Amino acid sequence: MKTAFSTTNVHARDRLSYWREEATKVYVAHEFSTPVGCNFNGEIAVASLGKVDLAAFRCDECVVTRTPRCLKGANDDDVLLCRQVAGNSTAHQDGRDAATAPGDVFLLDPRRPFALGVGANTRSIVFKVPRWELQARLGEIASYTATLIPRAEPVTALASEFLAMLALRADAIDPSRAPRLRSRRSTSSRSHSRPGREAPLSFPLRARPRLCG
Repeated sequence: MKTAFSTTNVHARDRLSYWREEATKVYVAHEFSTPVGCNFNGEIAVASLGKVDLAAFRCDECVVTRTPRCLKGANDDDVLLCRQVAGNSTAHQDGRDAATAPGDVFLLDPRRPFALGVGANTRSIVFKVPRWELQARLGEIASYTATLIPRAEPVTALASEFLAMLALRADAIDPSRAPRLRSRRSTSSRSHSRPGREAPLSFPLRARPRLCG
């Protein structure tokens, strides 16, 4: 994966605005806050596998909220398939809460509000999967959002590691093989997306999300 943006060479006074702008390009439009202020550091790397875009995030504590105002005029044809690589996060959507640990995988639907509390020294990978492909296999996406794929089971643990491998090898994979890999990943999600380990949403921050709209 290629580095698309890093705060390393950005002046402290501009870091937050630049980060939000760049994160929006590879993620979705969102509200952003952090308790570390101008000391915030982060990096974004990107890659593509056919119609699937990947974004790897490394960042400090923050809160990301997809608010009603962010949804205005949005027409998101992708679903966010997220894998926690390091650190901890908390996700909330459609009345469900999920506390994630390294290796956990979950879905977020950018067509509806959601909140994501990112802990310190967190790394994660987000796959933007075409909505129609997941709906063809899973049905209504709202039934699966903010629900962890149980990584304690051998098969689902293998699916999680497969996602990690895709991100690691994305630049070396022949584009002509991407459709086959994409189908295999979606099938794994269909087979093993069941309610897993869930916990009440608890943002590990002093700053709470600022809702708007």
